[in-house]
Amino acid sequence: MNNETKTNTANILVVDDTPVNLKLLSELLSKQGYDVRPVADPQLALSGAKSLLPDLILLDIKMPGMDGYEFCGHLKAAEKTKDIPVIFISALEDSESITKGFAVGGVDYITKPFQQQEVLVRVRFQLELRNAIRTREMAIHEKEQANLLMETIFSSVQDTIITIDENLKIIHCNKIEEEICCLPNMEGVSFFQKQQELGIGPCHDLVVKTLKTQQPVKEHRIECSCHRHGNQTLVLNASPLKSPTSHLSGVVLVIRNVSRLAKLEKELLERGRFGNIIGKSKKIQKIFALLEQMANIEFNALIIGESGTGKELIADAIHYGGIRADKPLVKVNCAALSDNLLESELFGHVRGAFTGAVSDREGRIEAAESGTIFLDEIGDISMAMQLRLLRFLESKDYERVGESKTKQADVRVVAATNSNLLEKVRQGTFREDLYYRLMGVVFELPPLRERMEDLLLIGDYFIQKFAKNHQKHIIGVSEPVKKIFLSHSWPGNIREFRNIIEFACALCTDGLILEEHLPPYFLNTLNDHSTDRKMAGSLEKPEKEAIVQALDQVKWNKAKAARVLGISRATIYNKIKEYGIE
Repeated sequence: MNNETKTNTANILVVDDTPVNLKLLSELLSKQGYDVRPVADPQLALSGAKSLLPDLILLDIKMPGMDGYEFCGHLKAAEKTKDIPVIFISALEDSESITKGFAVGGVDYITKPFQQQEVLVRVRFQLELRNAIRTREMAIHEKEQANLLMETIFSSVQDTIITIDENLKIIHCNKIEEEICCLPNMEGVSFFQKQQELGIGPCHDLVVKTLKTQQPVKEHRIECSCHRHGNQTLVLNASPLKSPTSHLSGVVLVIRNVSRLAKLEKELLERGRFGNIIGKSKKIQKIFALLEQMANIEFNALIIGESGTGKELIADAIHYGGIRADKPLVKVNCAALSDNLLESELFGHVRGAFTGAVSDREGRIEAAESGTIFLDEIGDISMAMQLRLLRFLESKDYERVGESKTKQADVRVVAATNSNLLEKVRQGTFREDLYYRLMGVVFELPPLRERMEDLLLIGDYFIQKFAKNHQKHIIGVSEPVKKIFLSHSWPGNIREFRNIIEFACALCTDGLILEEHLPPYFLNTLNDHSTDRKMAGSLEKPEKEAIVQALDQVKWNKAKAARVLGISRATIYNKIKEYGIE
């Protein structure tokens, strides 16, 4: 066998019910290095073809049980075998038989008695043709897959990706570019020309610098005023684009819009209560992690925590850290409004709906369209308002007061409460269905006394803020003041702590905050709190006795008794009910 024949690794199925022909064809093709499978039974051959998937089939026509035409018809009807080339070899040499062979899907037709060289030439031709078709299809498929992959990557990436040649002509850009740069159909246009339309800026300068130095520029943060919606904060990355021969052929410019993050950073840093989500404690870190996980997910949220723990700031973080960040955030204090006023505030009213309604007015829900509405102290609304709010949460439908026309609003609802809503549900003062509608994601904010490891860190933030406001050089608090802070139970939470620090910064001239700089009312309460702290261990006594003693001390103020005992209000309510204390 010569070297040429050793390379013939094709699989050939030979189907003929005549043993002599079957043997002759098998030996002829095997000598050429082909892997030959001779089969006399057409039924067995058809089954074998579906499992073997040969590269070529030599097929007789006149066979018992199933002729070659029927065999070929079954072959072409099956998805797996339809592309296998079939060469008919038959003693039928009339034009009708030959035509029928091609009609049922044959690619060639050899009449018997055949010439061996003719068979070899036609077999080789069909195999080479099949290989060429396979190679072309594979190349086309690979190219299509590569193009599809690149398009998918480009379209899924939320950054603008622009490739620019050495003459500043735009080669390619993805669709997100239209949102960030506001310029569709940039391909084939001069980048310099597009920048002129907007005003030459840092993007152009960065591209020119990269072409000149042939060095990448990483994480270059800029403020851009090109966008139709106003200023944007962008991060630019530029890298040289080189050919396989290392010749500089252009620049790849990647533009990432970090406006939402920058806005959130600015919003949080400018707020005095940013300190109430500063911390390294495990409870606060869990809240940070939850905020990060839910950043790009649509959800309603319920924020639970005592007064002063930072519920409003968590609502800010949910909104400005999410996909609705560029839409309105509207806040409503439910506890500050009567039932009628709250209904009008939320849903709006039409002229004449009630006394004083001299004109139509949009509600807070309408004002928050596509954004977020924050309902603070949700636990204080009436059952009637709960029903209306439930309907809105379920269907996004509402009517303005005094109007029967139904409106719709795409608004995310974030609610907050310092009440034990589950206890209110048990007492029948809060709807259970509304409770479960609100708690899409629940943020439970710990009181300051449960995260005292964060206290001094939060204090440092407030000191820096207020010292800057008062233009003073205050570097911290003295050791005695630290001990006072760490021993206090902070019933007013971070709001109370913030006010104490602000007062102290106003009195302190520079250096350290001393005890004399603390508010007198705060120092006066320390003695009362020391008595409370002595009682904090009183739950070691029989529980019922300890609870009654604490309630007597604070004139049966359950919230204060809970603080004295070092337990939550929900716990003390449950214990009072459990022991039948009246």
